[in-house]
Order: sequence, then C-alpha cells, then structure tokens
Amino acid sequence: MIALDLVIVTYNRLEKLKKTIQHYESQTVGFRNLIVVNNCSTDGTNDYLKQLPVALYKNGEKKCNIIIINTKENIGGSGGFYIGEKKAMDLKADWVFVADDDAYADSSMVEEFYKFIESHDTNRIAAVCAKVLNTDGNICLYHRDTHKIIDKEYMRFHSREEDYSKDFFSIDDLSYVGSFMNAKALRKVGLVNPDYFIYFDDSEHSIRLKKYGNILVVPSIKIVHEGGAESTSDDILVSWRDFYMIRNTTHMLLKHYPSVAIYKIYEQFRSDFHVFRTRTNLSEHAKMIRSATWSAFLGRLGKHKIYKPGWFIKK
Repeated sequence: MIALDLVIVTYNRLEKLKKTIQHYESQTVGFRNLIVVNNCSTDGTNDYLKQLPVALYKNGEKKCNIIIINTKENIGGSGGFYIGEKKAMDLKADWVFVADDDAYADSSMVEEFYKFIESHDTNRIAAVCAKVLNTDGNICLYHRDTHKIIDKEYMRFHSREEDYSKDFFSIDDLSYVGSFMNAKALRKVGLVNPDYFIYFDDSEHSIRLKKYGNILVVPSIKIVHEGGAESTSDDILVSWRDFYMIRNTTHMLLKHYPSVAIYKIYEQFRSDFHVFRTRTNLSEHAKMIRSATWSAFLGRLGKHKIYKPGWFIKK
C-alpha cells in the first residue's frame, strides 16, 4: 500500500478550510494521513481543529488519519509547507501532496493518482500534478508552467489548454496547489525552502525537483482552486507582498541561473542609478526594491523586520 500523506496549510480562512476537509473526507479511496498546518490563525481555526476526530470516515469507511500541527507564529506559506512536508517525511511517506486551504479536491482525485502511479514507472518522476480548475470550471493554466532563458531573461510560459487533452504532459514549474511529490525526489533535492515566507517557494522547489526527474501533469486528476482571498486596494502603490516577490525571484535566479540574476540586478541598478545614488533621494518604494534585491544577494531570507504583512505605500 502506498503511504500517501496530504499536507494543507491554513491561515485565517476557517470556512474554506472546513469545505476543503469535507472534500478530502469524500474521497472515493483512502490515504494515510491528512496533515493540517495551522499557521497561527486567529479566526477560530484552533477551536475547530481541536474538535476534529483523529481520523476521517465516510459511510463507515476510514479515509485517513488527521494530524494537526499548530505554529507559534505565522511563518508564511513556505514555512508551513516545510513543516508539513517534514512531518510526512519523518513518517516515511512514499508521496507527499500539497495544497492550499481553498483548494477543493475532486472526489476521485486520490483514486486517479493511484491509478496513474500504479500503471507507470515512477522512479524518475519527481512530481505528479493535478489539473487545476477555477470555480467556474475553466482550467487555471498558470498553475503549471514551463520556463526558458531567452536573451539573458528568465521567461515563463503557462501550460496550454490543448495539453490537457493528453493523458499526461511534462512541465518545469508546479504550484503548491494539487501536487503530489515523490519522497525519493524530496530526499534527494530537499524540501521547500521555509525561509521564502511567501511567493516563488514552489517555483524554486520545482527547479530542484526537475533535477531528480520529470514533473508531470495528469488531467484526470482534478482539483478546484478558489484562490484570490486577499485583494489589494486601488489606492495602494506597493505592499509587503512586492518585497517577497522581488527578493525571492532574485534569490531563486541567483541560486539556479546566476548569470541571469547578475544581469537583471545590473540592469535594474543602472536604470535606477539616479534614484539610488544618494540615500536622501530614495523614495520608500525605491528603498523597498533595493532592500529586496540586496537581501536576495546576501541570502537574507525569512520574514523582514520592516516589510511584514500590513506594510504598504499608498499612491
């Protein structure tokens, strides 16, 4: 029997979490563990998780054991997924699945995954990914990407709708929505980097996973992603999220494509030299960009002491 553990990270989205867990309870076949990492929620999630049983059952049939992990602070999506993945690996999982708390698995998702890996040689498969759908039923193409280096630029391309008519197809970049990762690959290339906090943690992990083997999308495996819980006000010019996007993309490129990263940093500082030449002339926006870039260059990851959730600049 395959030891499959599913990891969910949640933060202050209790109603979506309840719906998500119902979808795992409704799976047509069972799996080993559902690992829920509660990222220090403040909306009643703690109380809800306390009353959950130690296992989920449907019509008297056991679907999975439930493991709850509560963090002492919000360590971001990357930190939460790292903890969940590590728990699964410590429990000797064969495959580790990851998804958000607003991703609703099709009732046959686990069954279709089993069918695929039982009929294919998985020794050189690093990950198997579900088809991600919007709540309106359309395919979310941006969750499954390829990338290329073109003219010293890192270019990403979304999967194509016609790809989903195939039994499976290969990609370079998975998202942490409905992805099954081979424990053999995780032991070889490592877990997600917990210090990214949010953004591009799955992209950086994908590059390492590809060094082990293929990342495949199997359209018969399906999950619905509600997504977009947080919205940005029209009067906000830049927010804390932009810091992590700049820092993490730059760090990822420095690690895996250093010549591309150095060229990008050079071009950025050359074009903004008139802004960066004196500290007194720096706008708050420019300071944030410089801080994010230097943080990446120096390997200073984790949650920034200034650019934390809640920081923003208005237009």
